[in-house]
Amino acid sequence: MTLSRHDPRFITLPRVLGAAMRNMRKDAGLSQSQLAERLLSHRPIIGRIEKGHHMPALFTLQSWAVACGRRPAELMITVDIWLGLLPRKRLC
Repeated sequence: MTLSRHDPRFITLPRVLGAAMRNMRKDAGLSQSQLAERLLSHRPIIGRIEKGHHMPALFTLQSWAVACGRRPAELMITVDIWLGLLPRKRLC
């Protein structure tokens, strides 16, 4: 069975990355609007990134993590774990 790219079970890097970025924002207690303000961006762009509809630039990944009070490497480690490239115990 082949999945359509519109099927939510279809995993893409932008979707996984967006979900990790959304979790990082929520863990920091920020709304999309608050994060957009910190990044000098716009709320709809934040939403598109979090939904996996837009692949952010490396600068955006770094700025996002810093705005959330985290290290950029934490974001990439989370993505690697979700993709099964690292064992889950890595973050414990």
